[in-house]
Amino acid sequence: MLVLTRKPGEKIVIAGNITLTVVAIEGNKIRIGIDAPNNVRILRSELLDHQEQRPEQKKDASDKDLDTKPSEWHDVTPSELVFH
Repeated sequence: MLVLTRKPGEKIVIAGNITLTVVAIEGNKIRIGIDAPNNVRILRSELLDHQEQRPEQKKDASDKDLDTKPSEWHDVTPSELVFH
């Protein structure tokens, strides 16, 4: 895991087409804006956990990306990150 420090307004670019922006820091909460292509599925981890606990539900075509393990979704090498 790569741990970074960012201030509000600062960005992180992943793989050249996904931008994370620290929008605000309020107490112990951080608001993050994510700009990514429409074909990139973005889920909060609790939703992914919920989906995995209910395998009896039929998956539609848009859920095919959930078949990959989460570690594959988040493997980012430092060379893919660009700081603004």
